[in-house]
Amino acid sequence: MTAPLHLLRGFTGWTRRLDGKVQNIQTVDDAEDWVKHIADAGFDRFCTETTRYPRRVAELKGGSVYFVKKAHTLFRLPFIEFNSDELPYAILMRPQLIRCEHKHVGMVRGWRYLEDADAPRDLTAEEAALPEWYREGA
Repeated sequence: MTAPLHLLRGFTGWTRRLDGKVQNIQTVDDAEDWVKHIADAGFDRFCTETTRYPRRVAELKGGSVYFVKKAHTLFRLPFIEFNSDELPYAILMRPQLIRCEHKHVGMVRGWRYLEDADAPRDLTAEEAALPEWYREGA
C-alpha cells in the first residue's frame, strides 16, 4: 500500500455564522473551537470549497488537508472525500483539528499537494498546549 497524499490549503481565515452573528476566524485557537463546535453538534464532516478539481484525488484517501499561513503549516484535518457534483467543489474533512509542527512549505494559493514523507509531524498534547509564541521560539 502506498502512503497517502495530502493537500496544502491556505488558511486565510474562515467566516463563522452562529446565532445570527458573523465572526471571522483568524487564529488556530478559534479554528479549533469552531471545528469542535461542529463535531459537538453531531456533524461528521467539515468542508472547504475550491473551484479546481484535483488530478490526484484518488491518492488523497487516508491523507489530510494541512492548513498553511505565512508559508508554514499550522494544523490538519483528516480528508474524507472530494465532492465534485457542482461548483464550487467541496473538500470534505473529519471535524478533528490536529495541530502540527510549523514547517516551512512555501506560499500556498488555492492548494498544493504534499507527499506523506514531507508531512510535518503532529504535535503532542503537551506541545499543543504551549503558547504559540513559545512553540515558535520567540
